[in-house]
Amino acid sequence: MAEHTPRAHSGMEGTGEGSKPRAVKAITFLGAGSYVTTKYTWGEKWCETDLFPEAVFNIFEPDVVYLLTTEKAKSAKRNGRTYCEILKEKIGERLRIVDIPEGANEGELWKIFDIFSGIVEEGDELIIDITHAFRSLPLFVFLAAYMHSAKGTRIGKVIYGAYEARDKNTNTTPIFDLTPLVDLTGWITGAEALVLRGDASMLADMLQDFHAVREKGVAKWYVRLANKLRFLSKALSLNRPTDVMSSANELKNLDLCDRMELPGPFLTILDTIRKDVSKLAYPSPRVLSRENLSKQIEIIEYCLSKGMVVQAVMMAREWVVSFLCLKEKEEKWLDNKTREKKKKNG
Repeated sequence: MAEHTPRAHSGMEGTGEGSKPRAVKAITFLGAGSYVTTKYTWGEKWCETDLFPEAVFNIFEPDVVYLLTTEKAKSAKRNGRTYCEILKEKIGERLRIVDIPEGANEGELWKIFDIFSGIVEEGDELIIDITHAFRSLPLFVFLAAYMHSAKGTRIGKVIYGAYEARDKNTNTTPIFDLTPLVDLTGWITGAEALVLRGDASMLADMLQDFHAVREKGVAKWYVRLANKLRFLSKALSLNRPTDVMSSANELKNLDLCDRMELPGPFLTILDTIRKDVSKLAYPSPRVLSRENLSKQIEIIEYCLSKGMVVQAVMMAREWVVSFLCLKEKEEKWLDNKTREKKKKNG
């Protein structure tokens, strides 16, 4: 069995002197069922046990293990001893047994949600084990984790001891890493922010993080994609239609021949993003023309459709000035003094 040693901390919450270390908390569940001994494996690490929370403790070495269990599960026994007694002996003082209701109705599910929320504190790193989670508990675990994301909580791992996938010849059971499912929620939220509100900043941040983890020091094309998405979002929020047209045009024409390098969740929404952005693209944003003004109207309509009313009003006001410049064949239509003069005279 993998030997357990105290976890060494190198990361700190915050950067100031005296910042407290990030606590690593494992959240696991236990039911009243009859469990079978197997050898749980995670890479080269392993733990042979019938109670998966023991494997979580030995393999992932958290600072503390929170065991969420019902009253019925607390009384479940093996050879005259309760599961909780056995785990207390195996894990020791790092085990915290937390009572939860059965989760048989909506009220009890929300009670579990509140209990979980009370466990998680600012700056925690979570290892979430859903192997023996009952009914809809995994959903509420994810909801609670995201509720605390604004407080600096980090999802280190989401794991599942896949007993049904064990090798019967060797009695070894793989532990599945379900952490990418957490990322999937982020990609979906980022896509919604762009499609519904014209805010591409979250998608850009996720692409940047994807790059940081996988391609340190190498500027891949999806880093350029992240930068262009971020620039587009800023241009929209700052009422800069020429920059909107320019960045959208660059996004529209960005070579995506290596798109398979991107994470699967982003690939599924990439075409939707390009379709949404392409309506803002114009190849000559600094050349004043009827086509340019027509595209600016599309940008104004785009802002209105995303609920960006203030931006739409401001751009509409500037559109009138641009229209006067076109009518009077003003060449310095982007010059601030020229535009201010048109506003006063208009």
